[in-house]
Amino acid sequence: NNAELERERLRKTVAENNPMLVSITDQIAKTKRNLIEVIHNQRNTLETNKTNLSATNSSYNSMLHSIPVKERELLEISRDKNIKSDIYSFLLQKREESELSYASTLSDSKIVNYALSTDKPVSPNKLIILGLAFAAMLGLPISFINAREALNPNILYRQEVESLTSIPIIGEIDFNKSGKQLVIENGKRNFIGEEFRKIRNALLFMGVNGLHKKILITSGISGEGKSFVAANLAISFALSGKKVLLVDMDLHNSSLCNVFQKSEEQGVSDYLMENAELKNIIHKIPEYENLYFITSGNAQDKPSELIESNHVNDFLKQVNELFDITIIDSEPVELVADARMLSSKCDATLYVVRHMYTPKLLLKRFDQNNAFVPLTNPGIIFNVVKSRGFIKDNNGYSYGYGYMYGGQSLINKKKNKNKERVIS
Repeated sequence: NNAELERERLRKTVAENNPMLVSITDQIAKTKRNLIEVIHNQRNTLETNKTNLSATNSSYNSMLHSIPVKERELLEISRDKNIKSDIYSFLLQKREESELSYASTLSDSKIVNYALSTDKPVSPNKLIILGLAFAAMLGLPISFINAREALNPNILYRQEVESLTSIPIIGEIDFNKSGKQLVIENGKRNFIGEEFRKIRNALLFMGVNGLHKKILITSGISGEGKSFVAANLAISFALSGKKVLLVDMDLHNSSLCNVFQKSEEQGVSDYLMENAELKNIIHKIPEYENLYFITSGNAQDKPSELIESNHVNDFLKQVNELFDITIIDSEPVELVADARMLSSKCDATLYVVRHMYTPKLLLKRFDQNNAFVPLTNPGIIFNVVKSRGFIKDNNGYSYGYGYMYGGQSLINKKKNKNKERVIS
């Protein structure tokens, strides 16, 4: 239609042999041929579909006509089946009647084999009875122990710690049988001292170095041994030649003064209250050359507010310039919010978990709480690991091996000392 309108318009203005008019005329003719061809093809397609539908209709009609014939055949098959089934049942009945009539003529009893006996009783079997008794003797205590451990609400195994939290365990500390708070001594080597050296090396892989040197020690609840870990870890760093500062920032319940047997002196709280200068609260530990200690200071009514003050940043900045390593003992992280606040200002955080003391529920909630206010670069220390099993050795795992250093294992050294005591 558009082409027709265009041709009519051009015919009024140009001659019949004008190239534009001729081109539009050819285009109109070509379009008409195409339209006629498309219509012809469409008609052929419709005719083909009509033929297919007619064929399908015929096949369905033939199937409908064949249904009565098949139904009659099925009816005849069903009749034959019923007749043969009745005949089979009748024959089975006759066979049973024949067998019963034959059995009635036989005797009531028949000897198959004559009875035999032995000198020993067949039942009960003594070996089986003794075996069951021995198995019960071993199984009942084991089951009781396993049930008691399964129902125990506290942490018993390293696998439990790994399953309850995603924080890695960087060290394990054996049970301290000596009862001393300070187990690392200059010039002496022991198993617990080696464990603290392993923790010291693990901290290097956590990024503790000359630029990042503030370590926070915390735990879930009180009594898990964070002050013990903080004190001995500080001594371990000091014996390695580093200038170490141990800070007691547990302003709620300080305990490091008891570890070093020092009286309450001016400390962190006095500095934060601007009642003392930094040089006056740093105390040298005479037993260790490179170890310095800052007490928690005089008790305050609002210790949490002191931790939140800006003076803490100034304090950490000054001690960071003066010392190679700064170890901070803080409050339990699940009881007081101060520890999480201090963790954000430190370079690594050690979370102490005590064997047979820390509740599983507390450790299960640790990851949930850590998702909202995360600890900085956290690592777990499994503390006070006690020996278990029948074979108990110095390493606290009952694996039957010792750690070699100085030409002799720790276990062999202990055995030799015991022999010397017996001889003397």
